[in-house]
Amino acid sequence: MINLTRIERSTLSTEPYEWALVGGLFAPEDAAALVESYPRDHFKTVRGYDQEKGYEYEARSLVPMGGDAASHVADLSPAWRGLAGDLLQRFSLRRGRVARPARRPQREDRHARLLFQRTLGRDGRRMPLHPALV
Repeated sequence: MINLTRIERSTLSTEPYEWALVGGLFAPEDAAALVESYPRDHFKTVRGYDQEKGYEYEARSLVPMGGDAASHVADLSPAWRGLAGDLLQRFSLRRGRVARPARRPQREDRHARLLFQRTLGRDGRRMPLHPALV
């Protein structure tokens, strides 16, 4: 379902932070199925303060770090189960590296951690859902 070679062949920019613009990750019909069946359950609120500003958002794990199955798989659509399966298959050989917290994640590790998040606005209302590769 996901074309991970597009990520591997992309150029990682480093200014003002590490980022990449990657198109063509999904076939149009797969992208439409993911959008149509975007998960709306099992989110948890994440709050923090980084010595400069506070933040708050809601996140739902697709595949937990070091996990071997999708989170709450019974509540995922076939499209999302397929994506989770693709990610698990691709990164299963790297799981030991991905799950090790003692070092800064490598570029390929970041692609394995797909979270769903929705941010909370200044007034506390939920903003629209959006998927994020982090």
